[in-house]
Amino acid sequence: MKEETFNSNGRFHIYILANARYGLTSMGITGDLIGKIYSYKKDVSRKIINRYKIHNLVYYEKAKNMTDALKRKKQLKSLSRKKKMELIDEINPEWKDLYYEIIL
Repeated sequence: MKEETFNSNGRFHIYILANARYGLTSMGITGDLIGKIYSYKKDVSRKIINRYKIHNLVYYEKAKNMTDALKRKKQLKSLSRKKKMELIDEINPEWKDLYYEIIL
């Protein structure tokens, strides 16, 4: 199966959502970052995300293909919670919702 099957534009993103600063987080990969985050915000996604209101995009990065995205996600998931929080702090110290920046 070709990687392009997942995303015809060749854009892949690893993202972290949070419900509050240093709160609960969820990590994922998508080929449509804006569409994916929109679906979280409109509560049409997984129940655990909706139950705890994990809707704020606090971190994302691009990957050149799905293989690299999967490797990076695995690498990020292996980090301790403290290291993940430090990573978000480094990129987004205010933990603001980056969704509103990427849709402009």
